[in-house]
Amino acid sequence: MEFGILGPLQVIADGTALHVGGPKPRALLALLLIHANETVSAERLIDDLWDAQPPRSATATLQTYVSQLRKHVGTSTLLTTPNGYRLDVPRTHLDGARFEATLHEATQAHERNAALVAERLCDALQLWRGTALADFVGASWANGEAARLNGLRLVAIEARIDARLTLAEHTRLVPELEALIEVHTLRERLWGQLMLALYRCGRQADALRVCSRLRKLLKEELGI
Repeated sequence: MEFGILGPLQVIADGTALHVGGPKPRALLALLLIHANETVSAERLIDDLWDAQPPRSATATLQTYVSQLRKHVGTSTLLTTPNGYRLDVPRTHLDGARFEATLHEATQAHERNAALVAERLCDALQLWRGTALADFVGASWANGEAARLNGLRLVAIEARIDARLTLAEHTRLVPELEALIEVHTLRERLWGQLMLALYRCGRQADALRVCSRLRKLLKEELGI
């Protein structure tokens, strides 16, 4: 069974996407996936699911949601412990964990083989189906992990671009970088990569214009 949080919540068994219930059971599964292989107390789950304003029936309702999820993921995967609940998921079966492992592997290989780094980072980025935990935007319990994963995605994109610059793919990178800085306007590394790519394309004047644009942006937005 495969689990996905790099986009909308996803559960796949034997190649088929499963429907695991309504908003609250899905939120419960996402919470347990964020803390995969760790025990999460019932109190914390209740506070998060009901935003610290649980109904009187919250404990019984939580147990019902757990029972519903077990029908999909199995009793050997969703465990009751003395202190709460634990979702046992091999790291290779959770897209977020696979992404982080591949990113770490590629980072370690950076100095040795730019082609391998670019290939592995492309593999990692293909795991993404949108923003992390996309169907729980605004949920306080999801915000921190979503921001962390989305930040790592940008790190992976920048590292892939560095590797491709090393491979002299600057011409092909210019359109991608121009699109990226429109979305991530304060990501200085992307601006620097665009300037370098333009310079290597023989477009020094365009590189200088990008530099001037960034200088103006930083002054207006951050006062620096």
